[in-house]
Amino acid sequence: MKVYVANLARQNYEWSTCRERGTVATMNDIDAQKFWEANDREVYVATRMAKDTTAAGKKPTKATASRWFNLMTTVVETAGDIWVPKDGDELWWTTSRSDAPSFETKQEPIERGRDVVICHKLCEPWSNKSKKDVPLRWNELHPKAKDFLSTEATL
Repeated sequence: MKVYVANLARQNYEWSTCRERGTVATMNDIDAQKFWEANDREVYVATRMAKDTTAAGKKPTKATASRWFNLMTTVVETAGDIWVPKDGDELWWTTSRSDAPSFETKQEPIERGRDVVICHKLCEPWSNKSKKDVPLRWNELHPKAKDFLSTEATL
């Protein structure tokens, strides 16, 4: 089992959909998706470095573009893993299921408005409470837990 601390798409825009549908998700630019589907890491990375920018508006490094290539694979292959996104002061969590993922195209509802392919993978119902029914609040976490949960890989 792995634990993923993640935003669900840039600026977390897919979060409400994930909660409604019971999924975890990530996305690829529609042009980059074909390279991921062909498992052509080299062209995917080169294309993303040339044509894309990070959330901070900078050209991605090779390491960043390589990580982006891995994100879709991570969501497709996740099964029995714990996913933890933060929403304001609330922490949410779920466990991914082994069902096949689904793919759909969408225009991002944020400033860039790119056409993307979103991968949704089914998960157990999302919860913002512990298994003992205690609300999970960011401001009540131990400082070490906050440090761990602040190191996000953007998914």
